[in-house]
Amino acid sequence: MKIHHYSFSDVVSITERLSEVCKLVWMAGILAVSFVVFPPATAVIGIFFVWKNSSPKLNAGTSHGSAQWASMKDLLNASCLFQQTGVFLGKAVNLTPFSWWFRLRALICLPVKRSKTAMDVVSTAWKNPKPLIVRVPSISPHTAIFGASGSGKSSSFAMQTLLRCAASLICLDPKGELSRQSARRREREFGHEIVLIDPFNISQCGYEPQSFNPLDCFRHDESRVVDEARRMASSLIVTTGKESERFWTDSAISVATAILAYLMTEAKEGASLNHLRDITSN
Repeated sequence: MKIHHYSFSDVVSITERLSEVCKLVWMAGILAVSFVVFPPATAVIGIFFVWKNSSPKLNAGTSHGSAQWASMKDLLNASCLFQQTGVFLGKAVNLTPFSWWFRLRALICLPVKRSKTAMDVVSTAWKNPKPLIVRVPSISPHTAIFGASGSGKSSSFAMQTLLRCAASLICLDPKGELSRQSARRREREFGHEIVLIDPFNISQCGYEPQSFNPLDCFRHDESRVVDEARRMASSLIVTTGKESERFWTDSAISVATAILAYLMTEAKEGASLNHLRDITSN
């Protein structure tokens, strides 16, 4: 037996189709009654309807772009509403209310754990509707946000995503501000294990700092040791591009590569980049 699982987007699509069918049935009933009661009026309405739909429509040009404000239907079709994961984009307010049939379906069909979503759908018909959270849909997993310093990239997007997204996340936080404001809440609300690679305890969140040893990743794969050692050496020895002689920089990279390859193959377990510093500084 094959079981079909319907998502909330599928419910939206089914509801829209049922609404269109109901409208067609309603219009057909009105035309039938009016034809029986007053045939001339029905003929005039039919002629006007055919003329309205057959007249050519003037489309606006796209010389200056075709972007426009998204409607509720656009957000639903793009799967930007009622998602539990994804980058936070903002909140949609004062949009066109959902139909009464759609609101009823949300109350009846959504599970108890999605009660908040159901009430958000119902509130669109209220005088003061609740804002609907807009997220990047899963069909567009890559998002790039550009802005000058102080423009709100961290507070408006990164922090809001950390506070609202229930999926597992890896976050680069050199200042420690994101972990200070979101780590405890993610652990409490989502039950996540928080791992902070913070050897200098910059974040000061109360968690014990963890460590990461890149040499352990390739210790047991001798076919990749030399290549990975050269990559790490090239990352550690920074060049400005203004060196008069490349010999010294290349020689330094070669020495670091040899030491790293030794640490990953012949040295005892636990050898790290600290040992590279000790050897080169001795």
